[in-house]
Amino acid sequence: MKVLTLKGKDEWKYPELFDEAFRLRHKTFVEEMGWEAVRKSDGRERDQFDHEDAVHFMMLDGGKLASYSRLLPTTRPHLLSDIYPHLAPRGYPKGDHVWEWTRWTTAWPYRRQGLWSFEGGAMLHTVAQYALQAGIRELSLQGHPTWITRFLQVGYMPRPLGIPESVDGEPVVAFVLPLTPALLQSLEDRVAQRTRQDNFALLGAV
Repeated sequence: MKVLTLKGKDEWKYPELFDEAFRLRHKTFVEEMGWEAVRKSDGRERDQFDHEDAVHFMMLDGGKLASYSRLLPTTRPHLLSDIYPHLAPRGYPKGDHVWEWTRWTTAWPYRRQGLWSFEGGAMLHTVAQYALQAGIRELSLQGHPTWITRFLQVGYMPRPLGIPESVDGEPVVAFVLPLTPALLQSLEDRVAQRTRQDNFALLGAV
């Protein structure tokens, strides 16, 4: 497994990979989760925020897309500023040090329980590592309230920006994830531990 980190401006270099990512997003968020507002006739979920400055994380198993997520600069229009501002009634952080994390999904053959599947842990680590190296110190998100608990369980300290509100019949809350070098080290240690466990399990099955 490896994770490619690509800017939106790189799409012309990797058209087939980006096409696979937009198809995976449509399958997950429209066909599985029922987000009819973003349904597209061509089966590719992409929006106005998939611009040249968006950062796309694509986890590959060989040449196959296993998992995907996206970061958006909050210095430009993003989901919390333009689609869900009501989720942060007292305002939301923005600036070069804050980016929005969206559209995390994993293809069905690679889905395992919890954030600490190999794929989940690797994506958590890759996004945090990229962000800290880029001078990003906070990530804003919107999601089901259970995501706050999930991030707490893996070492983050989420900060809610409001109370959950119904979006398309589901509770959604906006929150912020602070990033620190200590958190990154913890994620690295957890990924290494999970990798050793997975390798041990594979050896035991031989």
